[in-house]
Amino acid sequence: MLRALRITVLCGVIVVAPGSVAAQAPAMAPPDTVSAAARARTLVIDRARALLATGDTAAAATTLRDAAAAAPNDGTLWHEYGMLLSAWTRPYWRKGSMPNGVPQRIIAAESSLARATRLAPDSVWYAIDYANQLWGSNFTSLTMAKGVQERALRVASANGDTASEARLSDAVGMLLWRRYEPVANRRYEIMNLGYTPREFFDQPDRFRDYIDGATKKWDPPLGVALHVEALRYFRRARDLHPDDESPLRHEAMALAEGGRWAELSQVAAEHTRQRPGHAWGWLALGLAEHRRGLMAAATAAFDSGFARLPPDERARLESLRRLMPTSREGHFDSLPPAQRERETALYWDLANPTLLLGGAFLAAGTWMEGAAAANRPLAFTLGGVLVAAGLFTQLLPESQKESSSLDEPERTTPPARPGRSLGKLGGSTNKDGGGAQPS
Repeated sequence: MLRALRITVLCGVIVVAPGSVAAQAPAMAPPDTVSAAARARTLVIDRARALLATGDTAAAATTLRDAAAAAPNDGTLWHEYGMLLSAWTRPYWRKGSMPNGVPQRIIAAESSLARATRLAPDSVWYAIDYANQLWGSNFTSLTMAKGVQERALRVASANGDTASEARLSDAVGMLLWRRYEPVANRRYEIMNLGYTPREFFDQPDRFRDYIDGATKKWDPPLGVALHVEALRYFRRARDLHPDDESPLRHEAMALAEGGRWAELSQVAAEHTRQRPGHAWGWLALGLAEHRRGLMAAATAAFDSGFARLPPDERARLESLRRLMPTSREGHFDSLPPAQRERETALYWDLANPTLLLGGAFLAAGTWMEGAAAANRPLAFTLGGVLVAAGLFTQLLPESQKESSSLDEPERTTPPARPGRSLGKLGGSTNKDGGGAQPS
């Protein structure tokens, strides 16, 4: 039952976008002065976050703005202020029309993050957050955003800081990937078939006819250079810091996008041999083997990967809400746990192809008329056999399905980045900056 959901949610390898952490203030001062400034900064940030918790975002922004203006060389305060504005304005990013005041806040967020980056040039996360703001808000180009991170990358490389170099390489790869996705697989119209949007709505098959017969993919496909460059940065990050699973997940994402399943299988298998405690190596291997038609190997890899996930992460990935429309998620979450389990079991029972086909034969046998009625016994027989087979597979103990993991996993939880949440699939909540980051 859970295996189909696992395959569904893993068809896109997970991306966790970077957020915000505090960096050291660059200005040198006597210890007592530094201690007093740090205490004052902490009080201001705590006060602002308390205001955010009550929903008073404007007051929180004012508190941080005034404190940063009073301490113009405190990179931490400027970064905190910039990240608050970034999170506040994010719902309006890349929108043609914005309410009054939003464009000014976006510009203020950019200038605040730029100032924090200048004040703390060695801060990896300041550079990442600044570049995400530049690219995500659509006020500047990818080239400018990428340049910010590449400058920080050169500094980290010159300092021999391989961990920071790996994080920045991964972040640059994600910037390139975000630019790749909107242009990937673009097509152009070669003829007009005269269809209207209403016809596409009433007869969805006509849209497929239009795509296949009236449009053509660009040759060479758009975005190839971006894909290649992003993959190169992901691999560089993984080589520099193989203990961090994020670059592996991003590399797997890029290989899966290109349908390079054999290569993904090789990369993931090597990773699982070197770091068997990493859940995402096994999950990427399971996805690759599933797409190659190696179902037994895929099942074993998926089971091994899910066994290594932290319990809350595993529960989230296996939750039926991931397949629901957003409007239904709140209702599903409000149900008692036992009822959620029953609805999940019912969903997968009804999604069983053997049960569906058997039900179709039974329905056909019931409604047969005329000469076709002579086939009613055959339809009932086939339907009954298929339904019985489907019910038998549903009644198999779950322990038999889970016993195929390749070995007994190490009970280790993948470490989060210092000062960060692992975040949600497709994005993360910025624990320190007060808002969500671009995904």
